[in-house]
Amino acid sequence: EGLTAFTSYGTGNFSKTNLSNALDVVLSGGKPVCASGANGCVPYNIFQIGKVTQAALNYIDIPTVLAGSTEERVWDGNITGDLGKYGIKVPGNDDGLLINVGSQFRSEAAVLHPDAALQSFDVLGSGGPTLPLDAGLHVWEGYVEGGMPILQDKPLAKELSVEAGYRYSSYSLGFDTNTYKIGLNWAPTSDVRFRGSYQRAVRAPNLQ
Repeated sequence: EGLTAFTSYGTGNFSKTNLSNALDVVLSGGKPVCASGANGCVPYNIFQIGKVTQAALNYIDIPTVLAGSTEERVWDGNITGDLGKYGIKVPGNDDGLLINVGSQFRSEAAVLHPDAALQSFDVLGSGGPTLPLDAGLHVWEGYVEGGMPILQDKPLAKELSVEAGYRYSSYSLGFDTNTYKIGLNWAPTSDVRFRGSYQRAVRAPNLQ
């Protein structure tokens, strides 16, 4: 299991609203002022060397705060057995059926708290609004998988074996899934191995 909490502070970003105000300048009494008349607005002069003032930078700079946490908890139990020891194998082979049976419970949670500037997409260059998030899910799964040699130590068949697996998953999101796999392994010699398989996998939507 694991919980990760974080707080990210951003500096050196420009407010799109304040930058627009600071660039829209008119003369009033022979002095440049912001046409919007926005409170605290300072003209941002990028057209003359040395005319960008600290006051202007303070006005268009917008600090950001992004806080959140992610958490995942996993409980898993399984049993593995070599059933070849009890005679479940192809006659003439040394090895038999290997099987694994288990169950797993997994929960996931994510929380995200962006400040107002991030949510409103007022941060220049941020690519889009950062929306708040408070989501979670849990899933219970049961599974079984196994493999068994068909041929061993035969001409052109150092090993020929099959493997299969099945997993049932029940999600708190309101749906159940069935996934499975079946595969074939062929090793004509100790140095060469070919594998082929067919699988069906299902993934739930992420918390975002």
